[in-house]
Amino acid sequence: MSQQQEDGEYPRLNSKMIQTDHSHIGSIISVIGSVVSNDGSVVTLRCADGGNARIAVDPSFDTQAGSVVEIVGLLESDRSVQHFVTREIGSDFDMEVYNSMLVDVHHNPKFAEYF
Repeated sequence: MSQQQEDGEYPRLNSKMIQTDHSHIGSIISVIGSVVSNDGSVVTLRCADGGNARIAVDPSFDTQAGSVVEIVGLLESDRSVQHFVTREIGSDFDMEVYNSMLVDVHHNPKFAEYF
C-alpha cells in the first residue's frame, strides 16, 4: 500500500509512467488523454505521450470516443486505472505541450520540491 495522499494531490502520469513507475501503484493518479474506445467495462485512453492506458469503468461511463478527458483513479498492480472521476478537457488541449510538462518539469528531480 502506498503512503497517505493529501486530498486533491494526484501524480500526473502518461502511459509510459503508468507502465514503468512502480512507486504509484495503489495511489490515486491523474491521466489525460483522448478516448479511443469503450467496451462497457474498459476504456482505452490515448495518453499525452501517444501510448494507451486501460481505464476500468462502470457500464454507465458515457464519454464519447475522441473526447479529451482527465481521468482520476486508482492505479492498480496490473497497470490499469480504476476510474473515479472524469473531467472534460476540450478538443483544443495540446497533448504535446502537456507531455513535455510531465517529462521535463513535473517528473524532473530538479523540481521535486514543487510537485
